[in-house]
Amino acid sequence: MMGYSHAISGAMAASVVAAFQPALIAPNPQTYTMSCLLAAGAAVMADADHPNARAAKTFGPVVNVIGVVSGGHRHGTHTIWAAGLVAAACWGASLWTLQVAGVTIFPVGFLVVFIAMGLGLAALTGLKRWIVLSVAAVVAAGAAVLVPDPLWLTVVVGGGYSVHLLGDILTTKGVAVFRPLPPTIRVPLLGDAGSMREAVLVALMIGVWAVLTFTLIVPGM
Repeated sequence: MMGYSHAISGAMAASVVAAFQPALIAPNPQTYTMSCLLAAGAAVMADADHPNARAAKTFGPVVNVIGVVSGGHRHGTHTIWAAGLVAAACWGASLWTLQVAGVTIFPVGFLVVFIAMGLGLAALTGLKRWIVLSVAAVVAAGAAVLVPDPLWLTVVVGGGYSVHLLGDILTTKGVAVFRPLPPTIRVPLLGDAGSMREAVLVALMIGVWAVLTFTLIVPGM
């Protein structure tokens, strides 16, 4: 799937969780909006192994290191082990807190949110790098204070990352999610990345996200 498709799938997944599991993602404007933005960003994090991905270029030389360590595109970062590592990192980041002027702050959570937001904004908007990083920093600063609990960040970011793997499984190339163990799993319902079928799916996901957002948020505003 293309970067923007992954990002939209992450946002839609967050809206579905908020609708059916409000204990995990509270359907209030503040938490819901933050969750959709973060899930969209997390859903493109796996493509940090691709040096030509627009989202990956946002973070410069770091991408080359990730690509080499992971073994290239759709290798190490596209596995359930990587998804589990990201989820565990989110849980750990949320457990470390500081008290500043009576406010609980999640310092490592800031870094997690900053990366996810930066990747998501780059994939969806194509804005200049400095704008993407500035907006990501502002949102991350808010999340460092507003993160509801460790489970929330784990569900949103870990879930968004996992949705990426599912999206790539639906393409022709598929993904070896248990790498280095075989097989490559592919259910090519979407054909090649960027196909017309993918465009149709993206339109449907946007529709689902819009309906759920209207249903969850508008009545409470």
